[in-house]
Amino acid sequence: HKLCVQKVTRMDAAIGQAVEAIVQGHHQYFLLQANHPTTTTTTATTTTTTTTVTTADSGGSDDGAESHTVLDPTAVRSADPDRRFLVLVGSFNPLHHGHIGLAMEANKEFNSDNKYTLAFGLSITNADKPTLAPDTVIRRVSQFVNPHHNVLIMNSPKFVGYAKYLPNSLFIVGMDTAERILMPKYYNNSEEEMIRQLCEFHQVDGCEFVVAGRVAGGTWVPASQLQVPDTLKSVFCKRLGDFRRDISSTQIRTSVAETV
Repeated sequence: HKLCVQKVTRMDAAIGQAVEAIVQGHHQYFLLQANHPTTTTTTATTTTTTTTVTTADSGGSDDGAESHTVLDPTAVRSADPDRRFLVLVGSFNPLHHGHIGLAMEANKEFNSDNKYTLAFGLSITNADKPTLAPDTVIRRVSQFVNPHHNVLIMNSPKFVGYAKYLPNSLFIVGMDTAERILMPKYYNNSEEEMIRQLCEFHQVDGCEFVVAGRVAGGTWVPASQLQVPDTLKSVFCKRLGDFRRDISSTQIRTSVAETV
């Protein structure tokens, strides 16, 4: 356990630098890319391109310890100008097996040709919640100790914002999030503006949503029940019909609070 803590701590500085660069407006996002280098030397400042940081491998062993490389947008596009992502965006407070299972199921269903890079996305800003403090971002990102998980640290309160710097990507959402995306209140209380922005999200930025069912009020609501305006059906046409995990971060936090 001590070895694990040491490795995550070495990652913290690089994540903190990435968050600072986003907050200061240097970049809109950073990618923590899972890889397998042997070096654990941190070389980043808020404006550098890459940083190699070590995370704990799943077995907690120091032999062949896995690592992530922190890439700014320039580095991501330099390596692959056409790179596109399959992203599960969430608050991950906390991360649980439902998140992992949903991402893996979407990857299996819609990424059989490996056209997309599977990643978990954490945004510093959120349309419904306060801006995350740097130490909160570090704590939540450090949950992704599995070396095969890529993580995007982003800065936009809405998905239409993500699409501007992650074009041609797929965004995985649950029914509750999909329903909020379709609420005019997030578009200056204008349904016309909502349709315009989501059409641009799809037609200009090349992005789509992958929608999964979710428990609401104790009842399972399948993705097939999502009501979408005709003009936006192509934006939400990808559905995960069979995936189900009856768990949420809210349930976990409530359960923990009740036991304290």
